[in-house]
Amino acid sequence: MVPHLVTALTGPINELEQRILDSMPAIERWFRLEWMEHTPPIYTSVDIRNAGFKLAPVDTNLFPGGWNNLTTAMLPLAVQAAQAAIEKICPEAKNLLIIPENHTRNTFYLTNVLQLQRIFSMAGLNVRVGSINPEIKDVTPITLPNGETIVLEPVVRSKRRLGLKDFDPCTILLNNDLSAGAPGILEELHEQFLLPPLHAGWSVRRKSRHFQSYEEVAKRFGKMLGIDPWLINPMFNQCGEVNFAEGTGLECLRSNVDALLTKIRRKYKEYGINEKPFVVVKADNGTYGMGIMTVRDVADLDQLNRKTRNKMSVIKDGQEVSDVIIQEGVITHERIQEAVAGVLGTVEVTQRLRQLLVDQLSDVVTHCLRQVLENWRGKTFTADELKGFDITTVAGKCCQIMVQHETAGDKTYANITGVMGVSKEQKDRARAAKSEVGVTIFSLDDPDPDTFELLPNWIKEKLQNRVAAPSLKTANASGSSGEEFDDDIPF
Repeated sequence: MVPHLVTALTGPINELEQRILDSMPAIERWFRLEWMEHTPPIYTSVDIRNAGFKLAPVDTNLFPGGWNNLTTAMLPLAVQAAQAAIEKICPEAKNLLIIPENHTRNTFYLTNVLQLQRIFSMAGLNVRVGSINPEIKDVTPITLPNGETIVLEPVVRSKRRLGLKDFDPCTILLNNDLSAGAPGILEELHEQFLLPPLHAGWSVRRKSRHFQSYEEVAKRFGKMLGIDPWLINPMFNQCGEVNFAEGTGLECLRSNVDALLTKIRRKYKEYGINEKPFVVVKADNGTYGMGIMTVRDVADLDQLNRKTRNKMSVIKDGQEVSDVIIQEGVITHERIQEAVAGVLGTVEVTQRLRQLLVDQLSDVVTHCLRQVLENWRGKTFTADELKGFDITTVAGKCCQIMVQHETAGDKTYANITGVMGVSKEQKDRARAAKSEVGVTIFSLDDPDPDTFELLPNWIKEKLQNRVAAPSLKTANASGSSGEEFDDDIPF
């Protein structure tokens, strides 16, 4: 039920991993005692990076999305966890109301909400989705990319309770991070459970305060385990009163970035780590994929272009950025078939869409690629389908992609974060434009020099060491290199 990564299966177990494996009974007891004193959130998602020498969370979301990305095998565990959470909070619960984000055009997000609704329905609750978006005035069905339909209903507020027409919930589950602040309609609901509470929203919560608390937890855990807390904790600084648009407060940012990079270098030297350190600058009050940039040298901050400054100035719902957290960047070395975990090709989004399938590895289909393809086709693979699956059959097919932009220095990287199917209307439009779409397939098993020359230069450079053919020459990469793309692209 976990990704089968090559490093996890065949790579050497490093000292940190071994220490954790040897201490499992003590770790489980430690968590058990901690949960007796502290109430965990009803749900959360944590972005964890494994650098081999370091295993650390770099972000935590108290209003997690992406439930639609759970595999079929994980669904029973999610239902079991939902049952346990509800029994602890409200054992007699019968009706559950989900309050999603206000945007209705992001069907990727709504697919996540539908899956969340399905999980709690399977846990034995009557679940409906109530919108606080003033534009939702009637029962509104929305068709999703996978063909399913989600129904949004306008909420109805009485003096002390929130519900829908003819639907009175015991518990209200927020999947809205309240970046723009808590609306009055959600306040003073003293007769119902509101989870997570309003003060967990980004209008109140700060990443820096979260990681201050986590730092203390890491210290206690590290002491129990007998390890340096830095091995499980990303260092950070915080800087307030920054205005990227006007260029004020940047000296504070510069000095804090410089100080943190210096601390990271010392740690790398202490542990003999031959990597170039970097930091990630993020809005302190949440991001939603916005207001993020990577800095590897403090001099990069002196060369911020207007595009980067504009990108860093605002986040979700048009909220201005004034406080930032500067966080130690944690690299990842997880690999699948000698490639960065999840990196299976690139999709260039320009006037032309060129789909590149670099490798044909049938065993990879059972790992990360399988999940991507199942999300794309809207159903799981059968055992027989997997046996005879040919990756080249998807070349030139239509899909929807979600792209998240991240800025480092004066460059902006487009990272693909999701792949889903398309509607009939979208397919028709794609067929009409098919003459403008080029498809290139290059196989490492049977490398073709002519096909190789059609690939982008940065791809050629990556393939050069894997293709044993003297005729495959790398062209001079004028203005295009691997550095223009993020190795953390999920596929």
